[in-house]
Amino acid sequence: MTKSLSNASAEETLRKKELSNIDGKLQDLYHEAEFSTLSRREKLALLNSIMTERQNRRKIKNSLELIEPCFKLVSDCSKIVHLLNSLSNRLKDIQVMQDSRVYSNRSEDTSYLKISQNRSNKKNNRK
Repeated sequence: MTKSLSNASAEETLRKKELSNIDGKLQDLYHEAEFSTLSRREKLALLNSIMTERQNRRKIKNSLELIEPCFKLVSDCSKIVHLLNSLSNRLKDIQVMQDSRVYSNRSEDTSYLKISQNRSNKKNNRK
């Protein structure tokens, strides 16, 4: 989750760059329509190009509308996002440590085998 939020800024920047590129293409197409003498076939091809670029532009604008709230959250709560990332990493470290933990007796007197033997000996002595 936090990775997705952290990537919102990069995704927004990428989409805005794509949008700028499409706007430049559209400007070129508009200038071609304005200043060129075109046949019917060329006009139809130009119109199709404009329609395609406009549709691509709309897709990018729609994705930006979805990304912008995430980006705002990251901007407003960047410290929280950083803390959540740190917490996630710390929990992973703890899990690795717990999974690799090996218990060893501090003294021979506390070993299970020794305690068991002592209990057996005491039971035998009572009889």
